[in-house]
Amino acid sequence: MADRGAATRERILTAAATLFTEHGVRAVSTNRIAAEAGVSPGNLYYWYRDREAIVRALYDRFLAEHDELWGPLDATPEGLDRLFDALSASARISARYRWLVRDLVGLLHADPELEATYRRVRRARFDGYRALARGWRAAGLMRDEDDERLDDVVSALWIVSETWWPFAELDDPDPDPEVGARLARSVLEPYLTGGAR
Repeated sequence: MADRGAATRERILTAAATLFTEHGVRAVSTNRIAAEAGVSPGNLYYWYRDREAIVRALYDRFLAEHDELWGPLDATPEGLDRLFDALSASARISARYRWLVRDLVGLLHADPELEATYRRVRRARFDGYRALARGWRAAGLMRDEDDERLDDVVSALWIVSETWWPFAELDDPDPDPEVGARLARSVLEPYLTGGAR
């Protein structure tokens, strides 16, 4: 039974992600997801009480993929190389979850539970990146900017990394994920010292 339940949940989430990518979250009903997944609406509601619960489950997967990606980064040139590799891999994850990246702000405003999760994760990750930037500055890999400027750089890097897809998609319906990595890199590179570049 547990295996069958896991398979059903997987079919529902896969169907939802496909429909969300094609049509956007707001245009897709739970009945449409159930039909695409080949399950009854009642079966869908057994596993997920509403569309928002499906979105939250998919968001949890998105977070888990990013958690696997961001290994230890340290205040060394190798740590910077790993950061740039992680930015490229992160952009590929965004490409797979393009519906989420495209609709994220609206989804956060519509679902307080999703917003609370997002804020908690963002705060923890931002604090980690802030500490990392300060470590790179102390190691001489970043310019000697004040803390406020470093926080601004981290914020700009976060914003670009989280929002590049919808804008790139306006020019190309299937943008190259490396666009996101290049944009993120262009935010950070002016603050690196010559040896770090």
